[in-house]
Amino acid sequence: MVHEEKMKTGISDTRKRMYTQAAIVFIFLLCVIVGNAWSDDVTPVARTHQVSNVTSSSATLKGTVYSNNPSNDTFYAFQWGTTTSYENQTRNQRAGTSADRPEVDVSDEITNLNPNTTYHYRLTVWSSQGQVYGEDRTFTTYVPPTVTTDAATNVTFSSATLIGTVNPNGMKTSVCFYYGPGSDGVNTRRQDVGSGTNPLSVSAGVSTLQPGTTYYYRIEASSFGGTVSGPQMSFTTPALSPIVTTDDATNIANKTATLNGTINPNETNVSYYFQWGPNDNPSAHKTYSKSAGSGSTPVKVSTTVSGLKPGTTYHYTILTDYNYRISGVESRGQTSGGNKTFITLLSPGAATIQATNVTSNSATLNGTIAPNGLPTVWYFEYRKSFSPWQKISTTEEPIIQNRNASVNVIGLDPNSIYGFRIVAQNVGGTAYGPEMSFKTLPFVLPIATTGQAHNITKNSATLEGKINPRGSPVSYWFQYGPTTSYGKVSTGQAGIIGTSNMSVSETIIGLTPNTTYHYRLMTSSIKGPSVYGVDKTFTTPFSPQDVTTGSATNVTWDSATLQGTIHPNGLSITWWFDYGLTPAYGKQTKSYKDADTVNVHSVSLNLSSGLTPNTTYHFRLVALSSAGVIYGRNKTFTTPFAKPTVITGTATKVTPIFKPTATIGTATKVTPASKPTVTTGTATKVTSASTTITGTVNPNGLDTTYYFEYGPTSSYGNTIPTSPESVGNGMSNVNVSADIRDKFTPKSTYHYRIVAKNKSGTAYGEDKVFIIPSLLLPAVKNISPAPVSKSATGVRP
Repeated sequence: MVHEEKMKTGISDTRKRMYTQAAIVFIFLLCVIVGNAWSDDVTPVARTHQVSNVTSSSATLKGTVYSNNPSNDTFYAFQWGTTTSYENQTRNQRAGTSADRPEVDVSDEITNLNPNTTYHYRLTVWSSQGQVYGEDRTFTTYVPPTVTTDAATNVTFSSATLIGTVNPNGMKTSVCFYYGPGSDGVNTRRQDVGSGTNPLSVSAGVSTLQPGTTYYYRIEASSFGGTVSGPQMSFTTPALSPIVTTDDATNIANKTATLNGTINPNETNVSYYFQWGPNDNPSAHKTYSKSAGSGSTPVKVSTTVSGLKPGTTYHYTILTDYNYRISGVESRGQTSGGNKTFITLLSPGAATIQATNVTSNSATLNGTIAPNGLPTVWYFEYRKSFSPWQKISTTEEPIIQNRNASVNVIGLDPNSIYGFRIVAQNVGGTAYGPEMSFKTLPFVLPIATTGQAHNITKNSATLEGKINPRGSPVSYWFQYGPTTSYGKVSTGQAGIIGTSNMSVSETIIGLTPNTTYHYRLMTSSIKGPSVYGVDKTFTTPFSPQDVTTGSATNVTWDSATLQGTIHPNGLSITWWFDYGLTPAYGKQTKSYKDADTVNVHSVSLNLSSGLTPNTTYHFRLVALSSAGVIYGRNKTFTTPFAKPTVITGTATKVTPIFKPTATIGTATKVTPASKPTVTTGTATKVTSASTTITGTVNPNGLDTTYYFEYGPTSSYGNTIPTSPESVGNGMSNVNVSADIRDKFTPKSTYHYRIVAKNKSGTAYGEDKVFIIPSLLLPAVKNISPAPVSKSATGVRP
């Protein structure tokens, strides 16, 4: 028992020692851990970040402070300079870290930097455990723009253009101008000039300025590199002065001329006079001074001078004297309208006068001619932008008296400047009027107004309307059909020119009775889209079928073929012929159902037997429809005698059953053969590559050939066909045509006519013209000064 108890006691002691040793080890480890925790006094952490808000002279430096022991006070600053020696440091600041916020972002702005300079910087952090430095970083300051204020230009009474020079120096830059009558001014709208590296000239227009006032201005430019201003400059607006223009001389004769000018006094008290003289002494003479008033609108003034030498060039200008005021001080000034010249007339004399009736593609050229007693011919020349002169011929006889001359020129380009002059010629030589100019108006579309429909029948109607070409050659036609899709157009007419409303009309045929038709007027010019009038309607009246009894043909002694014509007018027709020995007829042929209910067509029926020789028969065509029975007019035919009966063999006393008869007709008037009769027709399908010209020839009984002449003038120069072609020797008109395949010049005028020849002589058709369009138009026809009503049907080609 004792032994067992000792053994138990030994085991218990051993366990106690083991527990004690384990506790000692645990306590030792715990002390080590706790001791380490309280003695973890490592230095803080500094991280340098990317700079921000960089300008030409400042930047914001950034970084992060991390403190492992928030209980210690931690401080920071930024070191910076142009090298890694860091010549500068920002003020010391507490980082403000804590147990809850061990990491803090910090920043500080540095100023007074130099432009376009590279700087080094870093964050430094310190505490009682020591000082640490963030990594080195760099940044480069921006370069501000470079500006210069330049001299103002285009200075007028109320406006000016401010000028300056700016170099963005690689930065996106905007500029404006400050201006005003004092040091404080208003700024113009800011404008971007990019980010280049070269000087740029910039400008800004300013208006609503006061006359006779000094204005100060400067340029200002802004970018990330900063805002800079150019030096201040100034300009002075002129005082109000009259606006004076020397105008063209008029009424130029051998020894006299009228000098003209235009003056706007601009509310100044103005007097004027003309100064004039020959080439060798342009200011030899002055006219008397006259008042032009003190208004604010242009005034036309003139003076007639005399004692001039024929055929001499004279210079003249208008001058004005006026009072003006600047900054309260009144002064006296003078302005000139500029020099002009004119030439007195000789043999012959020619003076160009300003063009009138100028439209978008036409104008009336004017001039004065002085034949000086000799028969003189005249014409105009015109050109565009100093191109070669183009001649406009006239057909007038030579003149011997002074006269004003005018000619209309067409086919001009819109919104273009043209020069022109008048030319006079006689045995004394050629005189050229001075070149003048005019500018055509911008292109405007023509106007089309749909009018009323008149003379409406079951299958035709006359459509009316008005067009205003508004200065451009136009074509017109009517669209028509049973719906607003129309589907058909009238023939129309091309080459209509004018600037006012013109009435037009066309008769359309081939209509269906009892049908409502839509129609509208349409016009098109060489340039621009087609113009349409409003849609209107008319209704053709209801009509039954029409029938016409024709002639009887193939008449023999016992048979005949009866003929007629039926116009169904949309109805289903059954037809036959009545015939007999009297207008009461008494007999009727077999009836037939007509398949065609639309078109006018012929019908015929053969009476193959049952007729009596030498007998007159009456007949008529009859048509039955839902509209009733319609009878054609009564007509007659007479069967001839029967043929004689002949018996071969021994024939005796054979006589015909009926004695043959013969009728000798009367002679009619015989027209002797003569040279051909010709008519020049229209030009159709006119394009820049081809044109079809037409005409008619009547050989008048003799073998006849024909051809066409054509060319850019009435001298023609070309023929087609190259070898004359025959039209026979008949006595009626023969329609002929020729297709010209050529490379025409767009917007050019070409002349043409038909020529025919037989042994009695040669006949020439009248001269006509066609104009080559710059784009395809509907069937171009003869140019005519006014529209002509005509019949038309079918679809426009």
